[in-house]
Amino acid sequence: MKHFLFFSFAFLFGYGVFSQTFSDISCKKENGLQTYSIALNAKSFLELSLQENTASFVAKTSTQEVFKETIHFAQQHKGFNTKLLYNQKLRTGFFFIEAYDDMSLGAKVYKIIGDKISEISFLPFAAYTSENGERMNYNNILPYISIINSGARTLMFFNTPLFVLNPNQSNEEILNSKDYYFELYSLGFVIKKYN
Repeated sequence: MKHFLFFSFAFLFGYGVFSQTFSDISCKKENGLQTYSIALNAKSFLELSLQENTASFVAKTSTQEVFKETIHFAQQHKGFNTKLLYNQKLRTGFFFIEAYDDMSLGAKVYKIIGDKISEISFLPFAAYTSENGERMNYNNILPYISIINSGARTLMFFNTPLFVLNPNQSNEEILNSKDYYFELYSLGFVIKKYN
């Protein structure tokens, strides 16, 4: 009986924690097109695609186009990185489009609820990391983003020791990730410092 209670509690705890995380959805890349697909229900899906050479972002369901935008960044860029974090139970997700030149130029964030999509904020952040043994640089932050739902709050974290606020700007700052988190409000993710 003790084992049954233990495993029941462990299952419920694990299910509760899992249902609160946003999972990384895999991307299909082909000929400059980055595509993500999410099942909305047994008969319908939502497909997000970014055509890199035209900077065209399109979202469509199995029956109609629901969102279309040409992506613009303040600076010239060479290409894009994308990431989709989605919670199937909440039917909510966050789609990130990061532009880069020789370094990251920040990321636009779109919120997905069912088949509705809206741009919610711009994240002026880069990861301060070393890649392939090179010197430290302002790299893509997207691989280091995680999101959880904690009660009524949606929180985002950077899982890298250092990140850069306002990369390549006159007010840029290198910050320690363990000191900060982000909370979702109506206007997007807002940076918060742990007390």
